[in-house]
Amino acid sequence: LAFLHGTFIAGVILVVVFAIIVCLFLGFLLSLLFLAIVDVHEGLSMLAPYIETVRATLMLGGVLVLYKVLHSVVFVAMAIKPWVRHRFLQLKARVPRLALYTLLQHHSFQGCSLTFLFIF
Repeated sequence: LAFLHGTFIAGVILVVVFAIIVCLFLGFLLSLLFLAIVDVHEGLSMLAPYIETVRATLMLGGVLVLYKVLHSVVFVAMAIKPWVRHRFLQLKARVPRLALYTLLQHHSFQGCSLTFLFIF
């Protein structure tokens, strides 16, 4: 019984010591993180004028890239417009044949109603 009681007390002491070590380690890590954040903030405050210049340059570059992309997209859209119109007319001419084929394939009421909706 004394051995069991001693083992229990030793286990409780080990858990308490382990919890204290974990708390100290977490406190140390949080203090290091806080110091790193303060150092980064000071470094960025010294570089703020340069960062604003770079930011403005990047924004201007982004606008120019967007302009070039939109210019290319409009050019491509205008170039393929006749092809798209031709494909649309082909599809429009093919729709009644597809609707009739669907009507012949499916004899259920639901298929017919969907086919008539597809035709009209």
